[in-house]
Amino acid sequence: MKAIFSFIWGAIRAFTTVAAFIFFILVFVMIAGISGMSGDGQRVEVPQGGAFVFNPVGQIVDQKKIPTINDVLRGAKPVEVKLRDTMKAVKAAQDDDKIALMVMDLDKFTGAGPAVLHELGGALEAFRESGKKIIAMGDSFGQPQYYLAAYADEIWLNPAGDVGIMGYGAYGPYFSDALDKLKADVHVFRVGTYKSAVEPFIRNDMSDAAKEATKGFLDSLWGNYLADVTRLRGFDEGALSAAIDGMVDNLRAADGDVSKMALDLGWVDALKTRSEMTAALVDLVGKADMGEGFKGIGLTDYLKQLRSHDKDDKDDRLVAVVSLRGAIVPGKAPVGQIGADTAVKLIKAARTNDKVKALVLRIDSPGGSVFASEVIRQAVLDVQKAGKPVIASYGTVAASGGYWISANADEIWAMPETITGSIGIFGMITTFDQSLDMLGVHTDGVGTTQLAGAFDLTRPLSPMVADLVQSSIEHGYGKFLSIVAEGRSMSVEAVDAIAQGRVWSGETALELGLVDHLGGLDDAVKAAAQKAGLEEGDYGVRHVQEQLDPFENFIVSVLEQAQVRGMVPDSMGQTVPVVADIQGRFMTAMEELQWLKDPKGAYAICMHCKVN
Repeated sequence: MKAIFSFIWGAIRAFTTVAAFIFFILVFVMIAGISGMSGDGQRVEVPQGGAFVFNPVGQIVDQKKIPTINDVLRGAKPVEVKLRDTMKAVKAAQDDDKIALMVMDLDKFTGAGPAVLHELGGALEAFRESGKKIIAMGDSFGQPQYYLAAYADEIWLNPAGDVGIMGYGAYGPYFSDALDKLKADVHVFRVGTYKSAVEPFIRNDMSDAAKEATKGFLDSLWGNYLADVTRLRGFDEGALSAAIDGMVDNLRAADGDVSKMALDLGWVDALKTRSEMTAALVDLVGKADMGEGFKGIGLTDYLKQLRSHDKDDKDDRLVAVVSLRGAIVPGKAPVGQIGADTAVKLIKAARTNDKVKALVLRIDSPGGSVFASEVIRQAVLDVQKAGKPVIASYGTVAASGGYWISANADEIWAMPETITGSIGIFGMITTFDQSLDMLGVHTDGVGTTQLAGAFDLTRPLSPMVADLVQSSIEHGYGKFLSIVAEGRSMSVEAVDAIAQGRVWSGETALELGLVDHLGGLDDAVKAAAQKAGLEEGDYGVRHVQEQLDPFENFIVSVLEQAQVRGMVPDSMGQTVPVVADIQGRFMTAMEELQWLKDPKGAYAICMHCKVN
């Protein structure tokens, strides 16, 4: 299937290479100019009695993607913030005597997975319970922004803005008709009633089984969203759902004014213009030394302050954390995909370091190559054989291959909103003999056996090869069941009953025995230390990660500085929003096909594990 789109994708990349190069040159020149004008670059100090401004830019993720030229090609730079950095800043500000309160400015925050939102929400709630006030302000609040804002004591909304709470959905493109028009034959081999990853290539819509499974975990995630916001905002039970269902009537009652509707419903506490917000904050914490703003320090500057005071990690007892994010593929891969060789290298570094007493595997992955998943799992087993406990910590998603690599962990921790399970595998072979026939191109020849040239994509797939592939896929599914059964101390039959490719939420997975505990990364680290016999406060935490080469460091530095200065536009050359959205969806679909690299053509991946 990957081959059918390679030409299109390659042409797009080639066409925009020059534009990308020019963009990098311009950014470099601008950064150099700003650096020259910025003087000695003095550090921003934490103001006494000021506000900690929680203003993340971009998505909050477990592991930041390294920007590449390809990201610029499609006008979608990876603007991301590490979850652990945001958690670190919130916790530090909670105990910082100089910080009087927190101001949440979420206008440039573009979202996070439900599990990440919940984990960060726990830190925000602890900040609030410490006695320090939180004020959330914004021009508008989307669904993820509003979830975090709900942890605030007060929510201020711009009178020209709105609050968009829409519910969760999982939608994606389906290519069956397009492939039919290209005369491409898609041969699918799968096991599992709910293993729907191949459906986009053989259907024009989602199957009833896939809808059942997807609706099941979406309802669980949405139920948690409603429950958390209801509790935090003090709404009556069911009031938020009723308000969403009655949106038309509610908006009419507010004369079509969406900000007034949000105020009437109690979703926000006040409507204030930007200048009114600033004035109110000046009254609370005082005026900044320069300009007309209030006294405070932003997330980026505060993190720099924290890093400048970090002590060197010289602990003789460490808990290592290896973060794996993205689709699982053989070989090496940059952040954004999980290359088996790259992951094994990081896991081996933890295993062979005598200071490391336990390993936490932090996973945010929908799966991918079965071969690559098994290679990573074998590396995890080697850590356990070395006498070091392994704890798995699930982020937004740990499904299919993401579950495979961690099924043998000593303990598995997930958030209630984690998307997990999807225990099943499939194979897919696309042949183009009819496509070539249509063009007048034909393939013929001879071979010494019935299998000679069997996987030539210009020839029809023989029934014999189809039987061989199906048998291999069934064997792979049986192995998956056995791995889970061994790791979870369950019978193969019990695993099969909850497998079949079905996806579950973290809280349901706990009930089914697929995970052991509900909690975030900090909980998993503490559990790993306890398993290793380490006492609290008597060990350090080290994040084991691939080191960037000088060029990658340069790109990251340039883009981060450009983002901080507001010099990188939100889109590159995308002037028509509808066209940009369709283009972005197409490009994303093309890039997602990059996980089609398994040497045996066997995959364990969940294609419906993205929540919109």
